[in-house]
Amino acid sequence: KQWYQRRVREEEEMNRYVENLKKAGRWPIDMSKVKEERDEDRSKCCRTNLAKMLPYALDRMSSSGTEAFQQPVTTEVAPNYFDFVHYPMDMGTLRQKAKAGVWQCTQHFLDNARWILHNCIIFNGGKSRLTALARTVYNVCQHEMLEISLCPDCFLNSCTADKDWFTRVCKKTHRLVWAKLRGFPFWPAKVLQRQGQQIDVRFFGQHERAWVHESNTLDISEEPPAGYRNK
Repeated sequence: KQWYQRRVREEEEMNRYVENLKKAGRWPIDMSKVKEERDEDRSKCCRTNLAKMLPYALDRMSSSGTEAFQQPVTTEVAPNYFDFVHYPMDMGTLRQKAKAGVWQCTQHFLDNARWILHNCIIFNGGKSRLTALARTVYNVCQHEMLEISLCPDCFLNSCTADKDWFTRVCKKTHRLVWAKLRGFPFWPAKVLQRQGQQIDVRFFGQHERAWVHESNTLDISEEPPAGYRNK
């Protein structure tokens, strides 16, 4: 029963997305346009609306235990801090600059966020608890910047409370495929990126991510491939 309900949700969400594509005049998908967008310099795709997106990324970087990185370090807390650290950085400063629209691209933001980890290693050592937390913060930042660069619209839509965010039509043209993982039937999915013969997809329904070989995908059509509804 759970399997059947999941299949129903997947099909309903995919059908809503296709209907939205039709309303936008984007169905059937122009595969030549997908290739053109894939071949563009990725940094050019994420220079707009960063002031809207970065606060969401900073919220995800600000997990429990990261309070030490939220505000600038003062000499009251660490009297000799500036004997070792010459480019201080914290998430409060990153947030202020994001709001002011200082960052031109995700790499610019990432380069500045890296100073939090760098300074923590210099002052606290590579094996300290704070450095482990700083490394986690930076890893989250890397993930969020990749998500923004892959599709700014998908990133912004995922940050909303709208349950239908996955069905919204992005400015970027996403290839739609039936993707098959080992031990599972074909599932409908959006393509986010491609590296050689490996395709990074996000599935309709639960929105899980997976890398799938090109040979295990079929371009999507109105009708699912054989075996789609079989467990």
